[in-house]
Amino acid sequence: MRTRTGPSSAGSAGLRPRGLSAHLPPDEKVNVGSAGGTGSFWNRWTLYSADGHGGNIALIGPGRSDWPVRILQVAGSADTTADILAREVL
Repeated sequence: MRTRTGPSSAGSAGLRPRGLSAHLPPDEKVNVGSAGGTGSFWNRWTLYSADGHGGNIALIGPGRSDWPVRILQVAGSADTTADILAREVL
């Protein structure tokens, strides 16, 4: 049996993509979130899969864990977490 694992912590920032993603609920406002920390998108989505919301209060509630997710923007290697967070509110 093969187990899927996240990216190696030994990898460079270029192998650990960070940026913005969107949850696309049916007939509701799109929820844009950032993945700007060291864990990148993989860490963010691991948190969502654990409890359906990953601490994001906009995603808490019945039927809110099965929304499609799309990557909106991948941050450049020179972008800081602050840069990514600033883009999230645009």
